[in-house]
Amino acid sequence: MNKKIYRYQVIFFVMIGIAIFFTSCSFGPKLDVQSTYKSPNLKETNLENMNLAILPIIMKEGLSVYKRPFASALSKELSNSLSVVLDAGNSQTKLVDAGLFTAYKNVLEGYRVSGVFDRTLLLQISNQIECDYVLISELNISGWEVRVSGGYPDHVVETHTKIISANSYLWSAKDSTLLWEGNATFRVGDQTFKTDIELCELLGNSLSKELINSLR
Repeated sequence: MNKKIYRYQVIFFVMIGIAIFFTSCSFGPKLDVQSTYKSPNLKETNLENMNLAILPIIMKEGLSVYKRPFASALSKELSNSLSVVLDAGNSQTKLVDAGLFTAYKNVLEGYRVSGVFDRTLLLQISNQIECDYVLISELNISGWEVRVSGGYPDHVVETHTKIISANSYLWSAKDSTLLWEGNATFRVGDQTFKTDIELCELLGNSLSKELINSLR
């Protein structure tokens, strides 16, 4: 291969690497947050008198360390706008005391399969924790996905990405209906300088703001 061409190829790939590095450093992980469902009755909800319980965060076993920052961010932001907010820790205590915690963990799994929440169980939960509205949230962190690009064996570029996402569902005990559903997702690269715990906190903050904006 012509040395001059080879040198230009090396410079080209180096420049690509530098561009990728500074892009990830400057802009960080990309956040996408949106309301994926809004009930026609959502606007009728009285924000000032809303009695809300944040139910325990649902997540895969072994990843519970991420639940607390996410739940704390939800509670902090929602408490600034709503009259009464029962945080995830206190709601879990009430569910455990009532023997409903194990059953609650199956609520979201049932929703994934049927698209319908178990209304009888959610009414039991609402009555036990004495709240008219409950917020159910699921947090997910994927493993690293590796992508290989480049046309030359000596210039293969590997990119590593993973997804950190959360889904939240606002359910009304008054009329047994789903009022709102939201999703927040981070696509994270290996040059991200925020920890997963910090990103989970940002997810909770973003989702709570999206919910508040939807209620106004």
